[in-house]
Amino acid sequence: MLVDVTDNNQEYLLRYSSFVVSTGVVTLANVVIASADAATPTTIQETGAFAAAQVGDLVLNNGNGHDGISYISEVVDDDNCVIDPPITSQTTGDAIELNAVPIVVTTSDEVFFAIIFEFKEADGSASASMQYIADINARVVGRNNATAAIKIKGFTSEVVIGTGGGNASITRIENTVYSG
Repeated sequence: MLVDVTDNNQEYLLRYSSFVVSTGVVTLANVVIASADAATPTTIQETGAFAAAQVGDLVLNNGNGHDGISYISEVVDDDNCVIDPPITSQTTGDAIELNAVPIVVTTSDEVFFAIIFEFKEADGSASASMQYIADINARVVGRNNATAAIKIKGFTSEVVIGTGGGNASITRIENTVYSG
């Protein structure tokens, strides 16, 4: 996760394909679409472009004045995906990238690595599991984005994942105070 500190701590989720511990070099799972075969505000079509794409991949539209940032919400097949939130003026022929850095990075910006990142299933549930040989301290975060129709209260919990695993539950409660 990239946090743009100079833009009110705006968060951008970026999937990476590799990380070299000795050098600290992170290679993003970047896909470049020079000119989309077809596109609407909520869909993108490009032959073979989504073969390795995953739900949650960042979508950066940098073409033809239709700039915007979104995320893949459904990979339909190797050639098509659905995005959310919509990029209002996105259209056929736009230059689009997956998992590209969407800001000019400064020394004040922050980067965090997620051990597990899980998206809500259609039935509203989400689960993930892992087991370590040695204990590891982890933070579990539950929240939705600013464009969600129903706002929820953010939740953070600490959990220790030991040799027997770890467990944390999150209860989603509608935020009736949020106004913005």
